[in-house]
Amino acid sequence: MNNSLKGNLLVIGQLILLGLLIFYPSNSINYGPFTLTVTISIAVLLAMGVVILGLSFLALGKSLTAHPIPAKQGELVTYGLYRIARHPIYTGVLAIGLAMALSGGLFPHMLFFIALVVLLNYKASFEEQLLRARYVDYASYAEKTGRFLPKLKR
Repeated sequence: MNNSLKGNLLVIGQLILLGLLIFYPSNSINYGPFTLTVTISIAVLLAMGVVILGLSFLALGKSLTAHPIPAKQGELVTYGLYRIARHPIYTGVLAIGLAMALSGGLFPHMLFFIALVVLLNYKASFEEQLLRARYVDYASYAEKTGRFLPKLKR
């Protein structure tokens, strides 16, 4: 399978899973004494996801693309949120996805979320292969920077 087709399929899969998380009918779930905590967590995750996405989009500028193949006119961005995570857009998407899974009533929303985590991890691996081939400095950047979250120092 060529890279363009593979990239297109990954983007379509991501959009389908996000659509399922957002539009699949919710099951009412009672979180019992944790209802307020879960509600606040959902709001925080949504807000964090939106802020992370916005800051990531701004930092990428002309390098921004939904496709895992790097933009032709793009450059390697290692500042802003990209200083602490290689794929902060995916981090933002996952934060929003988790919020949707929690608000959707867990089943089947949590399955959709788990599938999204697997897909984005695979998409990130594929994208990183292409970035390593395109940018000489990518390997050293990846070594010191976490994929979705900051790398913990030992």
